[in-house]
Amino acid sequence: SRFFADIKEVDIRTLTRVDISNLIKSQAYGTKPREFSNFKVVLRGILKYAEDNLDLDKNLSGVVDNTRVSEKVFNITKKTDEEQTFTDEEIKQIYNYLISRTDQPKCVCILICLLTGMRIGEATTLKHSDIQNGFINISRGQSRYTDEDGNYHYEYDDTKTEGSKRQVPIPNEYLSFITELLKNTNPE
Repeated sequence: SRFFADIKEVDIRTLTRVDISNLIKSQAYGTKPREFSNFKVVLRGILKYAEDNLDLDKNLSGVVDNTRVSEKVFNITKKTDEEQTFTDEEIKQIYNYLISRTDQPKCVCILICLLTGMRIGEATTLKHSDIQNGFINISRGQSRYTDEDGNYHYEYDDTKTEGSKRQVPIPNEYLSFITELLKNTNPE
């Protein structure tokens, strides 16, 4: 109802490229960028299905990608610093939760990120040899992508660019703790 109320009773075979473009532009106003992106995915899918199954000669689904909408029309809400950061009490709760589950590799990775400020995709690729002289040498990363069936796949990349390679200092009070955590969860 939210995005398709204006055309839900219209025979899709009667829609023109202009109708689709106008629908896209009208739905952009006041939405968040993510909501609008999701709307376009659904609309593109509906149009592709109609093209394949209703013998539409037009490339209506192409209009979805070709219709440009100004960024100014979106409802972008700026979050306050308090909404984007954890309070000291929240950090203690997270820390205690993760400490109680150091037998789980995911919790170890998140804990290392919490203590050092590393990215999760970098923490998942850590090796013992990456820790030297109180620093973690970051030269690898992990990325996740979704295949057409919706399954997640992970790729490890040893070729970070020179600009993205860096050293993350380990606070002195956590150095032996992080080293021990790595030994228990990563045999390398």
